[in-house]
Amino acid sequence: MSSYSIIYTTLDEKDDAKKLAKYLVENKLAACVNMHKKVTSFYMWEGELKEEKEIVLLVKTRTDMVEKVMFEIKHHHPYDIPALYSFAIDKGDTQYLSWVDQQLL
Repeated sequence: MSSYSIIYTTLDEKDDAKKLAKYLVENKLAACVNMHKKVTSFYMWEGELKEEKEIVLLVKTRTDMVEKVMFEIKHHHPYDIPALYSFAIDKGDTQYLSWVDQQLL
């Protein structure tokens, strides 16, 4: 069985988040993308404390595709430096993970 990962990123606009999520699924880079309601993010940018509402995307894919998927996300992302990292899935339902495999390249 393959290994699997979840890629995390955030976007500020709902339309941008939907567009990216659909792109990843339609191009078989992600089996599924969860789009979460806006969260409040606090961060420093150019020496200033920022407080922004952002949408969280959780991208489900195989670990062997993480680099390619992250490249595509960064290429299609509106931020100069997006939050972009992956988490390995330690355990998962075998039927669901089999379905993930069937959805991807």
